[in-house]
Amino acid sequence: MPNDSLGTYQQPVHDYTIANEIARRKGPGERTLAVLTRVAERILRENPAWRKYWFDSADECALLFCYLCDGDETIEGGSGFVGLNPQFVMLYQTAHDDAEFELLARKPLKHWMQDYIARSDYGRLLDRLRARLNRDERYETNKLWNWLKTMPSAPSTVDVSVLKQAADQCHVDWPSEEAVARDRDERRKKKHYRNEEGKVRKAKGHGPKLGKKNQFNEWLLVVFTTAKGALQRTSVADLICESCPYLIGDHSQDSRYHMENLDAIRENKYSTMREGTDDPTFKAVMMQMDNLEHLEQYGFVDPGEYLHSAASV
Repeated sequence: MPNDSLGTYQQPVHDYTIANEIARRKGPGERTLAVLTRVAERILRENPAWRKYWFDSADECALLFCYLCDGDETIEGGSGFVGLNPQFVMLYQTAHDDAEFELLARKPLKHWMQDYIARSDYGRLLDRLRARLNRDERYETNKLWNWLKTMPSAPSTVDVSVLKQAADQCHVDWPSEEAVARDRDERRKKKHYRNEEGKVRKAKGHGPKLGKKNQFNEWLLVVFTTAKGALQRTSVADLICESCPYLIGDHSQDSRYHMENLDAIRENKYSTMREGTDDPTFKAVMMQMDNLEHLEQYGFVDPGEYLHSAASV
């Protein structure tokens, strides 16, 4: 197998053809990738925009799902495999036979594809915006919405053009194109590592600075004051993109790419149901509500702010 510097490989638990292939290679082989490619192809057929804008082919999706990759996180530009994806490890350890492996593969593979899209520039901007508003005691938060405590909590009825006009009156020194490019280059250099608890994580960057001193906070205050009600964070992020269009270098704020095409994520990853069957073994192993730390180490985490926002469009 490619380099496993993080020591992520784990022996399969059950005896079946795909598991034996993985055990021999300490990673996916031809049969494993063929099955995952078939699953990925079905997902891409259901979500044609994903293929058009994000994933070149189902077989590349299958390959990258299996591995952790340092460097440029694009289908074309992965610079080096450093271990197995913990979601893939959990998958082959859970399945009892080839048929169950294929049946179980749909959910983690689809979640991986969604997470991949959520790591776009726009997804990162939404995460930063959420964190900024959550830290500011002047704002209330309700899932995808924020509003000033001194304003109504009902959704704002103010037209976006009015919000844009007010935002433009508030000066912000947005990052330069060079600063944005520099940040993107630094992000490509981030690597996976094991933290003190032994869990695999990837180092994160902070993103280019939005304004000097308190400029961005004042900009937000003007926008929310003008709104006179609650705003979805996607609406605020869109205003930021209009003010600083080169902040999103991969065009991931463009609705054609996924905002109108990501299907809703309303399922609970830890629910007792899975697509296609209701197998008790799957419940016992995959849905351990009393042991979420165990699940987290295998990569079962929320898809992120961006995807929940996309689901609401």
